[in-house]
Amino acid sequence: MAGKWVRLLGVALLLELAPLGWWWWQVGRIPAISPVRAAELLSLGSEKALLLDVRSRTAFLERRPSGALWFSGQALAHEKPGQLREKWLRKLRHRTLLILGDGGLNSGKIARKLLGWGLRDVRLVEGGFPRWVGTNFGKKAGRLSLESDHGRVELPWRRMPRVEQGALLVAAFALKPLYIALALVLAIWFFRQGSTLSLIVAWGLLCFFVGENVCTVNFLLFAMGSEFLEFVHSSFMVLCFGLVVYGVLEALDEVVGRFSAPKEKCRLGPICCSCAKFTKTSCPAVRLFEVAAVAHLALALIVVGIPIEPLFSWTTLLGEPYFEIHTVPSQLLELRFCPALASGLLFWSWLATRWGGPKAFSRVKPLFAMGTGALYFSLFRLLLYRGFTPRLGWADFWEEATELLFVVGVFVVARIFLPPSTSLAKEGESA
Repeated sequence: MAGKWVRLLGVALLLELAPLGWWWWQVGRIPAISPVRAAELLSLGSEKALLLDVRSRTAFLERRPSGALWFSGQALAHEKPGQLREKWLRKLRHRTLLILGDGGLNSGKIARKLLGWGLRDVRLVEGGFPRWVGTNFGKKAGRLSLESDHGRVELPWRRMPRVEQGALLVAAFALKPLYIALALVLAIWFFRQGSTLSLIVAWGLLCFFVGENVCTVNFLLFAMGSEFLEFVHSSFMVLCFGLVVYGVLEALDEVVGRFSAPKEKCRLGPICCSCAKFTKTSCPAVRLFEVAAVAHLALALIVVGIPIEPLFSWTTLLGEPYFEIHTVPSQLLELRFCPALASGLLFWSWLATRWGGPKAFSRVKPLFAMGTGALYFSLFRLLLYRGFTPRLGWADFWEEATELLFVVGVFVVARIFLPPSTSLAKEGESA
């Protein structure tokens, strides 16, 4: 049984980490430089290094770092390749080129274009414009400003109320350690119970424990600046959500409905009169499952259409500069990959149920669970970060608070559905 779960989780984890490989191919394999080191190079003069702003023309005109040159896909489209190459090579040759984007994929595209022109010293500024702002300007007190075509423009800045500051500190140093420890204790306890349902819950809590510890490492060592660790954190959270949904389906099936039992009528028999397992008739439970799959699929397609934009602001926490950010790579995972993954798995589960009927239900449950897990994670992050913008401190607080409630809720609900033949019950009988 343990080997089966390890293989299942391994396949699911590889699927969840697929965007990490895709991100590395698009962006990660290009040499990068920290914003601090980039600012040091630029201080040596334009003969040593140039800062190329590859964001949209509108964003560049609105605000940009001093001395930055606009160089983007829009610029590349206005001139013939040969003319454009000669024009820019005269400016860029023999300099270190620092590519500053919004933290998304366009930076990698432009960098690969320049490398293809034969320019070798090309580097991406880690985190793009949001991280540049947070790192190079965050040590200054008061409001911050950058250049624009209208003189100087103020950066996103807000005063964080004391209540929000207190909530953020409670979330970081009380709630998070509490639910991480609780998740590990409960995972060990559920592993000892021995039933299929308890093993599903245990693996879900273990994924939660691993993901949140990765998030803690990212916070303590990299100030949430490691996109790799954030990808890993999010992937384990999606796995956790999927396994919890699978546990709910398993509980409803085995304890309440008996839908997957091949030789038993399910508990809806008195309502259906005739059972689709033994007669050629439609199954209400299967139809209900199909409706749920289609409804979740429609919701996933809605999320895919939500625009992605950098969310960041500068503030103070206990009198010290504090930079809030929700990066473009994180949003690509939450608003593009997770809904796309959910759409594929939900459509697959609907199709399999449509053609297989009740006999396919047991095989379809993991597909539906992982699809809805990815969708629920996407909706969870969407609600927090878009709902609380620009008050991202409250988004962080409620993320930690709801995750504590999530761990406690999983334990309470699982205990309701756990069969009485678990090891706990046996220990009670022996006593």
